[in-house]
Amino acid sequence: MAIYTNSNEFTPQISTGEKIKKYRLNNNLSQVDVARMMKKSPVWLSKIETDQREIKVNDLVKICKIFQIDISELLGINKNNSGYKTVLQNVLSNLPNEIPVYRTQELEKLFITKEPVNPTMYAYWDPNIFTDEALGLFIDDDSNAPELNTGDRVYINSEWQNNVPFGYEDLLRRVKNNTLWLLEILPSSKSLICNDCGGKQDHFNRPKFEEEYSCLCSKGFTIARAKNDEKHLSFFNNYMNLDCYEVRMIGRLVQIIKEL
Repeated sequence: MAIYTNSNEFTPQISTGEKIKKYRLNNNLSQVDVARMMKKSPVWLSKIETDQREIKVNDLVKICKIFQIDISELLGINKNNSGYKTVLQNVLSNLPNEIPVYRTQELEKLFITKEPVNPTMYAYWDPNIFTDEALGLFIDDDSNAPELNTGDRVYINSEWQNNVPFGYEDLLRRVKNNTLWLLEILPSSKSLICNDCGGKQDHFNRPKFEEEYSCLCSKGFTIARAKNDEKHLSFFNNYMNLDCYEVRMIGRLVQIIKEL
């Protein structure tokens, strides 16, 4: 994207990542300094500054506090605009919520030597359900689905289906009985067409927002246990029983971080 100044000169618009780098340098801070204050790795900050990754909402708020600036300065939103708060909320609500997933053998490198560690993958969650204070998720065997207790931080594997289209019989083979899942509850539908918006519901993948005919509707999130009798798949918890066609399967729980 580019903008024109009053003198009609063609000027490229500075990206959010470039602005973060600019404010960091203006505060005489290194990437290591900011990453330590953010409880992140320097690699994470480097990717943010070079626009290889988008920054999530809570991290955006934290980094603005470090630089002592208003969030609007990074997002390029004019606070004098009467619709400032609405625009800001729309921008924030579209930012990804994610946490890096590391392997347990990387713990020493990350915490003792402070060397940069590349995440194995990224887990995604709904900010209205989960806290985000942990540095990351550490896994050895992601086939486990531990018990969930009040106050625990929950992380999921959003790549459980490997982004490969598959049918109902494949689903029955992939989803193990008694595993825990993060589910997005969907409106009622007819032949996979949402009764609310008329879009096509995808029960096994998060919809792509650029797809014109995808159903983006949601009735909230829940965590439930899979019941798979090899003929039918459903989910249950203390509050509800849900057929697999009533939900969007966001991901399988791979780890619980206990609150201290």
